[in-house]
Amino acid sequence: MSVALFACRHYRLVLGLVLLVQIALIVVVKLSLGRVEQLCWFCHISLGIAALGLLTRSGMLTSIALTNIVILHMLSILDLLCWKANGEFPFGLSSYVVSLRQWTRLATTHHLFLLPLLLIVFIRDGRYPRETWLISTTSFVWALLITRAVTSPSNNVNYAFFVPDSLTWSGLAALNASPGEFYPLGLSVVVSVTVFLPASVCLSWLAKSRELVNALA
Repeated sequence: MSVALFACRHYRLVLGLVLLVQIALIVVVKLSLGRVEQLCWFCHISLGIAALGLLTRSGMLTSIALTNIVILHMLSILDLLCWKANGEFPFGLSSYVVSLRQWTRLATTHHLFLLPLLLIVFIRDGRYPRETWLISTTSFVWALLITRAVTSPSNNVNYAFFVPDSLTWSGLAALNASPGEFYPLGLSVVVSVTVFLPASVCLSWLAKSRELVNALA
């Protein structure tokens, strides 16, 4: 994205339309592959929240989307860089790209560009609603419950049924030993505390730091 684009008065509208194109591409790819259930992945939901936030100029929605993805997308990008460097995926978050056809990889490019895009929007806005962490947690819980209700364990979208072997490094596999009805609760708590809370604390601190600098300027 060029600097001129973010200087444009209607840059949010332009970026929102770009995200809509990416969403349309994802839908077409998943439908053509007969993998409609994969539209329920939380990263796709967050992409939709980001697009809606940009199109409606809602700082709350873009903050929620950023909180949802900032840590996981950062790890995914590091995963891809390590793969390019030494052929390994240390975090196991991006290993799926190896099995994708070249044209279907285009539907995953938001894992690369959405994070920097939302960070730039956040820096320009300089605001971070205090209730974002709670809303991100709530949105994940709903996504998890809906995924368990409408998809099968064999697809394991959003890791709604079990933690895969690729994530054993994280220690999350211990949740697989919990009773079925407690697994979603355990996963929600872990994601809320280790993913959304650190992201919220850091983004809130950055927003307050900017407010302080502006006040002293």
